[in-house]
Amino acid sequence: NPVVASSSSGIPEAIDHEREGLLIPAGDVDALADALSRLMADEALRNRLGEAARERVAGAPPRLRVEDTDGHGCRH
Repeated sequence: NPVVASSSSGIPEAIDHEREGLLIPAGDVDALADALSRLMADEALRNRLGEAARERVAGAPPRLRVEDTDGHGCRH
């Protein structure tokens, strides 16, 4: 699945904007709404970002991966 995240802290080091996800300014609800609307309207973009994110995670060292234990991206 594609990622929408804030462009604060170390997140831009983990996600390349427009390659593996969409980065928005922290606290900018309009930018968040725009990014989510963009993903909902553009299946090709969702697929491209999601595939690139999966490839990046597959190549990451195991200590940097988040375990998806419930199938919804939540770590327990």
